[in-house]
Amino acid sequence: MTEENVRDTAQENPGNVVENRSEPPSGEGLLQEVMAKKATIKERDARIAELEAAEENRRTTKLEDEGKLKELVSELKSTNVKQASRLERADKIEAQLKTDIINSITSDESKREELQTKDLDTLRFIQNEIGTKIVNNPTESLGATRVPKGKFDLSKMTDEEKRENWPEVIQSFMNK
Repeated sequence: MTEENVRDTAQENPGNVVENRSEPPSGEGLLQEVMAKKATIKERDARIAELEAAEENRRTTKLEDEGKLKELVSELKSTNVKQASRLERADKIEAQLKTDIINSITSDESKREELQTKDLDTLRFIQNEIGTKIVNNPTESLGATRVPKGKFDLSKMTDEEKRENWPEVIQSFMNK
């Protein structure tokens, strides 16, 4: 008889029935939904980290209260050793990265020594600034000679050009 009551209730409240939609949600709405879920996940992860830290503090306090300081000291020493090895690996990685960036920036030994004192963010900034500069090469082809100002080739000049530039032509011959 309870099944009949449930069926009757479902038939009386058709607004509570879940509709199955066959059309996919729009891309913008889906993106917003994904971003909202990511934010929720980040909040939950932060909360979990807080709870784990609080639990560790509670456990540490409990061990101190029970007089098990030797266990606590040994745990802290092992944690310290693990952290020290991770720090050493991170320092090696950072030193190699700095060396690679400095090598890409300059080949001058004195500049390398100066750059070695800079932090990684500064070196990356310098590398990006140097990498974005555009080299302005001359438009002349290689091997082409340039005629310096004041030098005139009289054989290629017309009579009118000679008249217009006569003082400069005379001056160029006097400077020879």
